[in-house]
Amino acid sequence: MGKYQAVVVDDEESIATLMAAFLKQEGLEVKQFTNCHEALDSIKNIRTDLYFVDYLLPAMKGDQFIAKLRDEGETAPAVLMTGMGKSQVEQETDVSYEDILEKPFTLEDVSQVVHYFLK
Repeated sequence: MGKYQAVVVDDEESIATLMAAFLKQEGLEVKQFTNCHEALDSIKNIRTDLYFVDYLLPAMKGDQFIAKLRDEGETAPAVLMTGMGKSQVEQETDVSYEDILEKPFTLEDVSQVVHYFLK
């Protein structure tokens, strides 16, 4: 796999760091953020191939973050990460995301998502 760019947005720094480590182990370059507004400002001028976004962020929900990306023309796949049940998140959201990754997740879970979207 070539050098793909991933962005991780999770207000829990330990989870953002763990996720970044998982993705780096998969060979991706990673930008990680714990603040969604900082992430939106910082990623405007970088190419991103895959987003991992926590669903329950303090300033806005993950689906709102993804909606802002889509409004700006971003088409890269976006995966919501959540400790809530997948079905509950699906009922609460109506924005275009590609998958939901339930916490706690394993390296294998992350690997499957990466290979599915970036193969």
